Amino acid sequence: MKLKRTHQYYSQVQCQLACTGAQCCDFYVWSPHGDAVRDRIYFDAEFWSSPEEKIKVFFLQRILPGMVD
Repeated sequence: MKLKRTHQYYSQVQCQLACTGAQCCDFYVWSPHGDAVRDRIYFDAEFWSSPEEKIKVFFLQRILPGMVD
């Protein structure tokens, strides 16, 4: 199992990697059946080449609603 580049979590992971300066992180997917899958995600400079719009969308869709509620 691999996290798709088009998934919203991929953008979130890339944002976190860019903000922290980390080169990679482990993305875990848990299942109620007792299975867990780890996907090591590396910083993707190509994906991050135009970060402003991605940050804006991430903030407006994911962070701001949680702050308002």
